[in-house]
Amino acid sequence: MLGEIMTLHAYTEYKCKNCGFRYVPIPSAPQCPYCGSPSEVVFDEFVDKFLSSVSHNIIMYRSIVPPAWATITIGDYYFLIGFFALEYMVKKLGLRNNKALLMEGVDLDKCLDIVEQFIREKMNRVVIEWDRLFLKHVEAFLKEVCHKLQSPETISDQ
Repeated sequence: MLGEIMTLHAYTEYKCKNCGFRYVPIPSAPQCPYCGSPSEVVFDEFVDKFLSSVSHNIIMYRSIVPPAWATITIGDYYFLIGFFALEYMVKKLGLRNNKALLMEGVDLDKCLDIVEQFIREKMNRVVIEWDRLFLKHVEAFLKEVCHKLQSPETISDQ
């Protein structure tokens, strides 16, 4: 495996100019989840990068979640939560394998419902306000992922 890319990381984060909160401004949620200030940048390709990482993981490891993951940036944290959310989605949808999630497309309403279930059931141990605000922003990210998963051709073209 020497020379092979082990996994694809996000290398993405933004520090709010107003309060210093670190997050990833995405098109559907560009404002700071902590103070509400608008960001100076929006990472339009963040969801596409995430889905490329998911595809890479499935090809390399036959798993959405890679066997090892280092959270280097806040974007990597979004990715990690996203990996677990998609793995949860595969089980909830009863798909035959992980690849089917990317290849067959997912009904938007079902996807959004599963994202809400995942947040409610798997991320329910959030105890501090910072985490609650961050989690709302991650939920917006996962909903953007749902929009992309509707059309498998948008994923396979990446």
